Amino acid sequence: MKIALLSDVSAEVLAGMLREDFDVWTPPGFGAWAETALAPPRELEEFAPDAIFLAIDDPGAAAKRLDPAVAADALRKRFPGSAVRAIDVRAVERGCTAPFRDARMAALAAMPWSLAGLRALRAEIAMHAEDMRGELKKAIAVDFDGTLWDGTVGEDGLEGISPRADFQRALLEMSKRGTLLAGITKNDPRDAARVWNVPGMILKEEDFAAVRAGWEPKPQSLEEIARTLNISPGAFVFIDDNPGERAEMRASRTGAAVPDFPSNPGELAGFAQALERVFFPRGAYTAEDAAKTAMYRAEAKRREAEAALGADGYFKRLALKVSVRAARDEDCARLAQLSAKSNQMNAAGTRRTEEEIREYAHAEDRAVFAVSARDRFGDYGTIAFINAKISGGTAEIEDFTMSCRAMNRRIEHAAALSAEKRLAARGVRTLRATWRATGKNAPAEKLFDSLGYTLESEGADFKKYVLALPRRGAAPEHHAEIEEDG
Repeated sequence: MKIALLSDVSAEVLAGMLREDFDVWTPPGFGAWAETALAPPRELEEFAPDAIFLAIDDPGAAAKRLDPAVAADALRKRFPGSAVRAIDVRAVERGCTAPFRDARMAALAAMPWSLAGLRALRAEIAMHAEDMRGELKKAIAVDFDGTLWDGTVGEDGLEGISPRADFQRALLEMSKRGTLLAGITKNDPRDAARVWNVPGMILKEEDFAAVRAGWEPKPQSLEEIARTLNISPGAFVFIDDNPGERAEMRASRTGAAVPDFPSNPGELAGFAQALERVFFPRGAYTAEDAAKTAMYRAEAKRREAEAALGADGYFKRLALKVSVRAARDEDCARLAQLSAKSNQMNAAGTRRTEEEIREYAHAEDRAVFAVSARDRFGDYGTIAFINAKISGGTAEIEDFTMSCRAMNRRIEHAAALSAEKRLAARGVRTLRATWRATGKNAPAEKLFDSLGYTLESEGADFKKYVLALPRRGAAPEHHAEIEEDG
């Protein structure tokens, strides 16, 4: 990976550390970051970086020359194919337990960071590079022995291990904010099940959406967990203290991000902060975030039941109930999450902010429907939304978005029928919809076909559909009881 590093201090030592793993370009001369951002030299354009990092040590002083945010925007416009990231140096410093700064280095080399500070910055940049390689991250797959605790259960016994409580507590807090946890350990499953009763253990078995204990290669275990939870292997961040296991995961085709694990346990607090800062940045939290682990554990039970009963028997026993309601203010944060994170079942590939959805929900020429579901295994929470623009007797579906974990339940069929009924009651007689290819939404390509819409036109990357209301002929099959809610 090719990266460019711009800084308001001398960054050659940091660049040298990064060159162990990356091809690195830095501006010639000292303090040329602002000039480089506003007028990139030919050498940088020829270098064609995959990523450009701004490591601004003193944003206030730097802003007197050029606001770092303005510099980042200028670089994005000039290098549209490059990811541009501004490193939060102050946040990295807060997470560093050793002294982050060195007055001697500042005096001798115009570089204020200590060796510990440099290592922390290098780890942060490497984490961002991992994040850029894959897709949006949803889950952490974490090793047990030597990672969540000191010691090895199989060799030291339960009495011989010591929980890394602060690290576990940080992971638990991330889980409460919506990051899924999965466990992957090369241990006897019986040992892995007993370990949670060890005194001082913060995490418990129920905090994990799934666990794989055994002797299979860890990339294989991660792919099995991904199938069980119905999310992509590339949506995981893999955490393991063993360099060999990390190398094997990086060499696999899972697409998981694999950050380096700190060799010093004292650096784990800063490592946990960096994990959340880079891979799982905090946004608005919803009820679904707090209950996400329970929801995905229920999803695993559904898949086990489906495998045992077959599709017909499974649907008959599912007792699925789908609730469709006009979107309320309290729904908007969750619907924005769905818009931002749902890739596979996002018909038009649109992304909506919370403010946009709230505006649409109150607009007279819009109909926004929030969809929830539950079955005998548990509550899915709010898992889909439909947004239609109404003009006279015609409505255009601009968003039909659903969480991937709700796919293959025909929930979308029940939701569509309810939305059609409500739109017809508002005088809509023609309903139009479009599927647009995004590179990730192939599962949504046949959505409107499955709903009985008529294909009007298509191109290489789109399909346009129409449906007359009220619907004539057979409705799409579903197995849900539809609950109308407001």
